[in-house]
Amino acid sequence: MNIPMLIACLIVVAGPLVAAVTAQAPRWRDAPRPVAVAGLLLAFVAAASLGWIRDGSGPIELGSRLGGGSMIHIDGITAVMLPFVMLCLLVVLTTVPRRCLDRRATAWFLIGAAATGALFLTAHPALIVVLAALSALPIWRATRDEPGGRPAARVYAWAMAVSLLFLGIGTAMMLTDPPWERGSGWVGTVGGWMVAIA
Repeated sequence: MNIPMLIACLIVVAGPLVAAVTAQAPRWRDAPRPVAVAGLLLAFVAAASLGWIRDGSGPIELGSRLGGGSMIHIDGITAVMLPFVMLCLLVVLTTVPRRCLDRRATAWFLIGAAATGALFLTAHPALIVVLAALSALPIWRATRDEPGGRPAARVYAWAMAVSLLFLGIGTAMMLTDPPWERGSGWVGTVGGWMVAIA
């Protein structure tokens, strides 16, 4: 078991979540940005450390391989993309106007960041579908809470519902008839295309 990797993965997800809870304290009521930046910065450093922990070896996997994917899966792509995504979220958080960053919006943003980090850290098919839905929820909520944002939130909800439906059905089809195995049929191939469209 790779303990440093587990700790780094935990920090990637827990850093934004702890910051989301901390930002609700009275001390941060009017200015939640510093605590949010601290939580995301911690997640970024932990995500960047995964490349060093992995040390160029093959993929590191932990947990059940139900459906061909492990609960935690770190490969070369994850080790590069996850720090990039966390850095992008950090840039968004530091540049968004103060009027758009109240306690509630900050908490939803950080919950979305944690779900996105967890999504990058797993190869488990069921978790991917669930985390994709969780990562979309804060964007919908923040859009809906903006003045005049309800129509845009409605369009986003429909688009994400269709995408998640395709993702869920496509994943189930691929698990039923894995296209990466010999002798697979058309069901898995159609499922793969549904996931790509999603």
